[in-house]
Amino acid sequence: RLTHPRLPGLVPVEAPPAPLPSHRGLPVTASLSTLPTPATAPAGGGLITARDAREMEAVRNAMKSSLAPGATDEAVDMILAYCTARRLDVMTKPVHLVPMWIPEKKRDGQVITPGGMRDVVMPGIGTYRIDAHRTTEYAGQDEAEFGPTVTRAFRDENRSVEVSFPEWAKVTVYRMAHGIRVPYSAKVFWLEAYSTAGKNTDAPNAMWRKRPFGQLEKCAEALALRKGFPEAVGSEPTAEE
Repeated sequence: RLTHPRLPGLVPVEAPPAPLPSHRGLPVTASLSTLPTPATAPAGGGLITARDAREMEAVRNAMKSSLAPGATDEAVDMILAYCTARRLDVMTKPVHLVPMWIPEKKRDGQVITPGGMRDVVMPGIGTYRIDAHRTTEYAGQDEAEFGPTVTRAFRDENRSVEVSFPEWAKVTVYRMAHGIRVPYSAKVFWLEAYSTAGKNTDAPNAMWRKRPFGQLEKCAEALALRKGFPEAVGSEPTAEE
C-alpha cells in the first residue's frame, strides 16, 4: 500500500504490479503465477485472449485440420502446453509435430516403456528467430554461404537415387553486446545434417531432395543462433535439424 508519514489523510491505495515486457495478447501486468496453465489456458499458448470454450474448441479444430493435420487430441495438448510454457502464439505455427522412433526403455531387465513411433513436439527455426528477437539484441545476419555442389547416388531400397546438394552451408548472425555488433558463425555439412527417407535407406527424404540448399541453410542458422543466443533459444534442436 502507498502511504506517507506526513500526510495522514492520504487514502492508501494498492500499488500496481510491475509490468512485464508486452507480448501480443499478453496483459502487460501479468505475472508468471497468473499465466494460464495447459488445462485452463486459452488455445494459442496463452496469447489468444478468448476464454470462451467454443472459441478454444475452434482453435483446436483449426490445429487438427490445418496447422497439424491428423494430430491426435494428445498431440494437440502437447503443442498447446509447449507454446504456453514458451509464450508462443500457436496460430503462427512456431513448432512442428515430428514422428520419431523412440527405443524401448528397460529397468532391471524389465521393459518400462515399449519402443515405437511417437509424435514429438520440436521448435521450428521460426521459434529460434522469435526468441532471438525478444532479447532486443539480435542485429541481423549475413546471407548464407554455400560450399561446392556435390552430386551423389544414394541407396533407396532396391533402387539408386541421385541427389545434388551443397557440401556445406555457413550462416553468421549478429548480437549487440555493449554497443558492439558481435558475429557468431556456424558451418554445417549436408551429409551430417540431412534426414533420411526411412530406417532402411540412406536416401534423403522428400524435403531434403526438394530443398537441399534451403534445409541446410536453416540448420546452419539454427546452430548460429544457439551460439549467439544460448540463454534464449536453449540447446533443443529444431525440426529442420
